[in-house]
Amino acid sequence: MTEKLYYHDAYKREFSTKIWYQKKDQTGRWYVVLERTIFYPTGGGQPHDTGVINGVSITDVEEVEGEIRHYVETPLDLQSECYGSIDWDRRFDHMQQHAGQHMLSAAFEDIYNYKTVGFHLGQDICSIDLETSDLLNHEVNYVEDIVNDLILENRVIESKWITEEEIMNYSLRKELSVKDNIRLVIIPQFDYNGCGGTHPTSTGQVNSLKVLHWEKQKKQIRVYFICGKRVLKQLGEKHQTMLRLTNDLSAPQDQLSDAVAKVLQNKKDLEKTIEDYRSKLIEYEVNLLVEQASIYQDL
Repeated sequence: MTEKLYYHDAYKREFSTKIWYQKKDQTGRWYVVLERTIFYPTGGGQPHDTGVINGVSITDVEEVEGEIRHYVETPLDLQSECYGSIDWDRRFDHMQQHAGQHMLSAAFEDIYNYKTVGFHLGQDICSIDLETSDLLNHEVNYVEDIVNDLILENRVIESKWITEEEIMNYSLRKELSVKDNIRLVIIPQFDYNGCGGTHPTSTGQVNSLKVLHWEKQKKQIRVYFICGKRVLKQLGEKHQTMLRLTNDLSAPQDQLSDAVAKVLQNKKDLEKTIEDYRSKLIEYEVNLLVEQASIYQDL
């Protein structure tokens, strides 16, 4: 079985290893299985790592029947020793989003008893599905404040392996789906959760969390959120949009809402004016046709 170095050190960016074998899967894609790896495979809602091995791009990483498959862009030259590195920006982003999700889910459950029944870590936006049919603004604002306060406290995030017998010593957020190789991710006095993902070593490294919006999904509520550098990216994009609007509407930022309302009202008034003129034009054309018809009849 491949040694999972990402569990020993989630911050490790480079490594050396041996290639056990290289094969094609049923779809014809080449993959290699290594003696040890820092590449995290897709699982638990967290996407796989990308990077290179001996200069060849790793496009996908999956754990299939106990083996970790590193899908390569082109077949590797089999050597006794090989070297690899992960896309660190991608890995750390995933660590921030995943840890943020743990805190957000724990806060919703602890405060309002809204359990998380789904998690998606997307390329730009993350989401959780809450087991509730309604969600109010003040609830979201309160939970968001709790999580960001927790981030500012810079609490330790621990990862540890336990046995089935030790489970009773922890107040787990949800029932575990495995009975061996149990890994917990712990934020002391806040969240105890079974998880196989990669996480930062402190809440402060999540940097910040922002809930963007939420919507009803059947009998659940889907909450969209971002953490870390994604918050800064969104803030920058929204700031540029705001600058363009203040320039286009010739209005300061605190008056944009009124300026937009005025533009919309003007548009509505113009549409009504156009419709009135269109009705008058039609009436005029009809009357003209009637007059012309009368003239022809007189002839």
